[in-house]
Amino acid sequence: MKQLLIILLAAISITACKKNETTQTTVNTTDSIKVEEAPVIAEQPKLIELADQDAVTYATEYDDVLNAIVLADAKNDKAEIMKLKAKITELDKKKDEMGAKLTGKDLDTYNGFLEKRMSTAQRIISKQE
Repeated sequence: MKQLLIILLAAISITACKKNETTQTTVNTTDSIKVEEAPVIAEQPKLIELADQDAVTYATEYDDVLNAIVLADAKNDKAEIMKLKAKITELDKKKDEMGAKLTGKDLDTYNGFLEKRMSTAQRIISKQE
């Protein structure tokens, strides 16, 4: 009986340790994958609630130009940034004109909205000069 048990254990151990041989083939390709990263634009409201629709339109336009500057900065496109700098300068001149139409809380919201964007635009533009 002991011999039968020993033979059974030997057979089990031999089959358990059996080497499973498989061939693995690899295919060499010359294709390459280009990975592009999208720039991260800060989470900022696209539209602000104001009583004057012209001021809302102005703020939205300013925000769109700023987003274009951020994208150009991510691509390191100095020519595009300088082109957009002229547009931002033009929009900066209208800031007080639009702000004059607002009062109270709307004026505070408007100024806060634009101050953040102006500082971001100036930081990117000054980095390129």
